[in-house]
Amino acid sequence: MFDREKLKDFGKKVPMGRPGQSLEVGPAYVFLACRDSSYMTGQVLHINVGEIIGGLATSIKLQKDLSTTGLI
Repeated sequence: MFDREKLKDFGKKVPMGRPGQSLEVGPAYVFLACRDSSYMTGQVLHINVGEIIGGLATSIKLQKDLSTTGLI
């Protein structure tokens, strides 16, 4: 269970500044589960509002954060 303080700030650190709603992310999951996606192979649908975990955006941000601390 989340405490109220953590829940209050949930989603504020992503580029859109808010968590995704089920109506925004659900259709992508339904698409992948239905026959309409049967011709799709080897693709990645990033349903993450631009925050790619472990991707280039995260690497660049991490480098900037570390450079301000003098660690790199």
